[in-house]
Amino acid sequence: VSQGKDRYHIQILCERIELTALSKNIIETYKWADVLGAVEKKVKSLDMFELMVYPKINQVRTFKRYSFASEETKQWVKMIQHMAYYQTMPNPDDPIYRRKLKILINPHSGRGTANRVWRRVEYMLAACDLDVLRTQYRNHATEVIKQMQVSDYDAIIVVSGDGLIHEVINALCSRDDGDQARMCPVSMIPGGSSNALAQILCDKSGEDVSAENCGFIAAKGNMHPFDISLMKTESGKVIYSFLSLA
Repeated sequence: VSQGKDRYHIQILCERIELTALSKNIIETYKWADVLGAVEKKVKSLDMFELMVYPKINQVRTFKRYSFASEETKQWVKMIQHMAYYQTMPNPDDPIYRRKLKILINPHSGRGTANRVWRRVEYMLAACDLDVLRTQYRNHATEVIKQMQVSDYDAIIVVSGDGLIHEVINALCSRDDGDQARMCPVSMIPGGSSNALAQILCDKSGEDVSAENCGFIAAKGNMHPFDISLMKTESGKVIYSFLSLA
């Protein structure tokens, strides 16, 4: 493959991908756990693919993007996607794997912070299939969650504070198929005034707390089990909570 005038040799191994710049004899190595994926693109009628990685460099994660020209872009993308998420080579008839994510953004969260945060991290999810919705009114997310086909998605990602997460979890648990629906992974990219779940997710994943690291966790699907508490009031109202009851 080529990057501009430079020729590269790409080697796909069981635990890593190696990029060798032939003219410079420089080898860059990335573990599959740090590979966000690859996408096809066309530049001036030239078939290309983009490789995205998010490795730890001196204990700090850094986003890196490589663009390569190749006559076999689709095959490269298929192999990279499969290895990044399954760590196995795809079968010849397998489609290109994409994690399908439902993105819920509260544009008013944190005085408009959520929209700015989403613009900062959206590129990290470029190798995923995104269904993005911005909530427009109170309980809008509840309506969406109760009507959506949960099994169509690999995860629900909330770009907001803990309030919208609370709404989403209650909507999932109160569905008629709540026992199944609540097993759908829910993640958070912090964009509100209170972001306790983001702190917990990063701590459990061994990452520093940041919107970018939460985007990485969401993209890779690094899952951790959480207990959900149930409270029933005297009036019969049922409330689900993922952090505390108050």
